[in-house]
Amino acid sequence: MEISPDSLQRIDAILRKQIGLNAKSLGDTGVATALTERISKLGLKASDEYIERVLAESTELQQLIESVVVPETWFFRDMTPFRCIQQIARQQAGSRLGRPLRVLSIPCSTGEEPYSVAVTLLATGLHSQQFSIDAVDISQRSLARAAEGHYGAMSFREKHPDCHNWQKQFFHIRGDRYHVCEDAQQRVTFRQGNLVSSDFLSGSAAYDVVLCRNLLIYFDGTARQSAMKNLKRLLATDGILYSGHAEAAAFADAGFQNFDKQFPFAFRHATNAQPTSKSVSMPLMKEIKNVGACRPNNRVTVTPAVPTKGTSNVTKPAAVIAPKTLTQHGPSLAELLQVARQAADQGRLSEALKVAEPLTKQHPTNAETWCLLGILQQATGQSGLAERSFERAVYIDPRHGESLIHLSLLCQLRGDADKAARYRQRIT
Repeated sequence: MEISPDSLQRIDAILRKQIGLNAKSLGDTGVATALTERISKLGLKASDEYIERVLAESTELQQLIESVVVPETWFFRDMTPFRCIQQIARQQAGSRLGRPLRVLSIPCSTGEEPYSVAVTLLATGLHSQQFSIDAVDISQRSLARAAEGHYGAMSFREKHPDCHNWQKQFFHIRGDRYHVCEDAQQRVTFRQGNLVSSDFLSGSAAYDVVLCRNLLIYFDGTARQSAMKNLKRLLATDGILYSGHAEAAAFADAGFQNFDKQFPFAFRHATNAQPTSKSVSMPLMKEIKNVGACRPNNRVTVTPAVPTKGTSNVTKPAAVIAPKTLTQHGPSLAELLQVARQAADQGRLSEALKVAEPLTKQHPTNAETWCLLGILQQATGQSGLAERSFERAVYIDPRHGESLIHLSLLCQLRGDADKAARYRQRIT
C-alpha cells in the first residue's frame, strides 16, 4: 500500500505529540514502514482509516509506538558507566547511613541495562537491600521481555573479562537461555513511563544515579527540553547522570557539568559539581561533541570489590610502548592496541595517539586499528578525520559494528539523520 505524504505527516505529528519522536531520526522509511505494517496487520484499506483508529484507540497508538521503538541493547554495554557506578558505590559506602542507593534506568528497553547495574553492585559487594533500581520504558513489549529475566547469547556482546566472569556468577543457564539471578531480579522494578510527559515519575524520590543513554537523539527540540526538565527534577543534588555518546553536548548545554575526566559522559548538576579528579571543562565537552575517549570493548580494568591481600587498589598508569618498538620481536598488534586503549581510558590521549597512528600504517587492512584511531581523533576534536578513519574500518570490514555505531552518531550530530539511520540498519 502506498502511503500518501499527508497521511505520513499526520502520523509524524501524532508521534511527535505523544512521545516527542523526531521521525527523521528513524530515516526516510522508518515511520512509513511501521505504518504500512500496522495497516496490513489490521486488514485496513486506507491510511486515513488507520489514522482515525489511532486517534480513537489508545491500544492501537501503543502498537504504533511499539513499531517505531528501537530496542537495541546488551549487557554491560560500553562498560564505563558500570565502572562509574562501582566507584560511586565504593566512595559512598560509609556515608549513606543505611539509605539505599537509588538508580534510574531510562529507557531500560528489554532489561539488560538495569540488570547490569544490579549485577555490578552485587559484584562490588553491596547487599541486595543496599540499593534499588527503577527501570522505565515506553514499550510494553520490551518491559514484558525484561520482566521475564532470561536472555540469549546475543545479549552478552561486551567483551570485557569482568562481563564474562559476572555472566557465569550471576546468571543461570537453562537450555540456551541465561536467567538473571534472583538477587538481581528482586532489586529491579519495571514500569512504563514517558520521559517527555510532565508527570513522569511524579512524586518519586530523587535518584543517586540516572542512566539516560541514546534516547534524546530520537527527540525533537521540544521533547528534549521536557526530558531535561524531568531529569533535573529526578537527579539528586549530588547525583550522577550518565548520558550516551551522542548526547553529552546536549546535557552540557542544559546546565549539567562533567564531574570526572575518567568518565566523559557522567554529569552532575552544575552548581554542585565537585570533581573527584581534574574535571573536563565545558568547552572541551562541546568540542569533542559527544564522543568518548574510550573504546567501548576491551577497555576498562575494574578494580575488584575487595583488594587482593598485599596489593593496592590504585590503578597504575599503563606504560606506553613507543611505536619504534613495533618490530618482528616486539609487542604484538593486540598488545599495542591494548596499550593505546588503556592510555585513552586514563585520559592520556596524546600518548594513545602516538601508539595508534603508526599502527594504521603498519597494519592498513586491520579494521580495529582504524576504529581505535577514529575514537581517539573524536576525543581530541578531529571529527572529520575520525569519520574518515571509521569509514576506512567499514571499508575493510563492512560489518564492523563499533565503527558503524560511531559513524551513525557522527552523522546524527551534524544533522544527517538519513545517513545515520542507514548506518544503524547495517549494525548486526
